[in-house]
Amino acid sequence: PFSPMALQRHLSKPLPLAQPACLALRGGQGEAVEAVQLTAEQVLKCDNLLGEAPMWSEREGALYWLDINGKELWKYTPGGESESYKLPDVAGSFALREGRDGFLMAFSSGLSWWDP
Repeated sequence: PFSPMALQRHLSKPLPLAQPACLALRGGQGEAVEAVQLTAEQVLKCDNLLGEAPMWSEREGALYWLDINGKELWKYTPGGESESYKLPDVAGSFALREGRDGFLMAFSSGLSWWDP
C-alpha cells in the first residue's frame, strides 16, 4: 500500500511502457514501429456456424480450419479450391500429422486419429 505522498513520487517518474509481443520478438525496445493498415478480402463463402482453429499446412500449401458447430473440417488452397469433410463428432481442435495424411482430432468424446 502506497501513502498518497509515495504514490505521487512514484507517478512523477516516467513509467516504462509495456512492449507489444511483436516488438519483443524483433528484439528491440524503443525502436520506431510504423503502423500498418491491413485490408481483408473474402476468398471463400463457406457459411460456417463457428469457424475456429485455423492451421496452415506447409506440406500441402493449404489452410485448414474447423466449423465446430457444423461438425466439419474445411480445407482451402489459395487459388480457389476448397473442400469440407463431415466429422463424426464435435471437434474443438486438431493437429496436422507430420509427414502423414490425417489429423489428430480433439473430439468432444476424446482424442483420436482421423482420416477424411
